Amino acid sequence: MSFFNGWRAVYLYGKAIAKFHRHQYDDSARLLEKVRQLDTQPERGELYDAYLGRSYLALGSLGAALTALTRTYEPFCKQSLHFTEDDERDDFIIYLAAFSEVLRKVNQTDKAEEIARQAEEYRNA
Repeated sequence: MSFFNGWRAVYLYGKAIAKFHRHQYDDSARLLEKVRQLDTQPERGELYDAYLGRSYLALGSLGAALTALTRTYEPFCKQSLHFTEDDERDDFIIYLAAFSEVLRKVNQTDKAEEIARQAEEYRNA
């Protein structure tokens, strides 16, 4: 990744998260797709995909939401072992809840229940 692309990715990620929190999910998803193209660093990809999946879920695009949330599950779970901040843990719980919701909506109920239990365990830890 070039220096310019790295800075552009950080800038666009900030815009995407702001759009997400203003419930402008279409803009958020579009920006996050661009961020994923610019910044291919795997240590940040799970954050991009977590918000991307949640944006697509809010838009009702279940297939795209499932793809993004599935793509981030393993890396995010591995990373969760090293969370030291409450904000990191809270983001992971929100991600798990969204993933469970998508799985439930696409009739993968066993996996949805498993992910929901995992979220509850983190919530109670």
